[in-house]
Amino acid sequence: MKKSYIFIFLLSSISLTVLKAQTITATGINPSVGEDYVRVLTPSFSEGSSGTGQTWDISSITGSNSGATVVAVASTPNGANHPLANIAYDDGTNFSYFKTSSSVFQFHGIEGSVSMIYSNPEDLLRFPFSYSDSYSDSWTATFTSGLDFYRSGETTVTADGTGSLITPNGTISNVLRIHSVQVYTDSADLGGAPYIINYTNDQYFWYKDGNHFPLASTYTLTSSVSGPTTGGFYTDLNVGIKENSLLSKSLKLSPNPATDFVQISVDMEKNDKVVISIINMIGEEVYYKEYLSGNQSFNINTKNLDKGVYFVRVGVNGGFASKKLIVQ
Repeated sequence: MKKSYIFIFLLSSISLTVLKAQTITATGINPSVGEDYVRVLTPSFSEGSSGTGQTWDISSITGSNSGATVVAVASTPNGANHPLANIAYDDGTNFSYFKTSSSVFQFHGIEGSVSMIYSNPEDLLRFPFSYSDSYSDSWTATFTSGLDFYRSGETTVTADGTGSLITPNGTISNVLRIHSVQVYTDSADLGGAPYIINYTNDQYFWYKDGNHFPLASTYTLTSSVSGPTTGGFYTDLNVGIKENSLLSKSLKLSPNPATDFVQISVDMEKNDKVVISIINMIGEEVYYKEYLSGNQSFNINTKNLDKGVYFVRVGVNGGFASKKLIVQ
């Protein structure tokens, strides 16, 4: 009987170790200023089964590339509308605002096609988060789209699966699946009469600790005034890994340490879009500029930078690389 107890204990220990590996943490998930990601927008796909030890195969899906860059809130046109946010996603059309901390990844609003400001932000993820963990969070926002709307809702988030995700990039193990259900209402005054729209957004996300963006997602959004809207995406990890490696090898800073200027050189094709930013040690973006050029090098004035350590980040066609810069 002792052997049976020992065997059961070993199985339990192995199971706990596996589940711990599929826990997502703030350090492993929260994005940082200067990061890029490329995602492939796809039609919605089946979320598959919940539970432990799953294999979710989405390797046959196809779509079109879309990307975003994580930037400092202060570098955005209307960042002051979101004073508690500490990062923003720039997708070329909209800026989406978030707060990252050791306990939560939180949504604070959007600026672009509309201005949506959250008076009570939405907890997208709480940390640490493991299989079977769950919470509900209430949130409120206002925006204008023809009418002045007040939006209020509740999001229920559950970690409902663990296992491996197979994408067109290959197989990713130790994945945690998150089921997020948003139930919310938009209300406005339509000539003295209430105008109300009810929504339910049923979403699934796949995360792996250490990857700062979801590996994949699928959703179905239904409302009281129209039929369902569906969609999905997966993160194009291959593009990022390949381009990061190439850029890292070619990226050079000279002189380093720098006093008056730094020359940034990188291998690139003619007419590639190049984004250069300089970030200080507390995550503030102190320099940002986009280039469309066949140039191989760029001179950046550092006279106005305080002495200290910075990170130079160079993005080319969805990939990025960074190197430490010392300003004296």
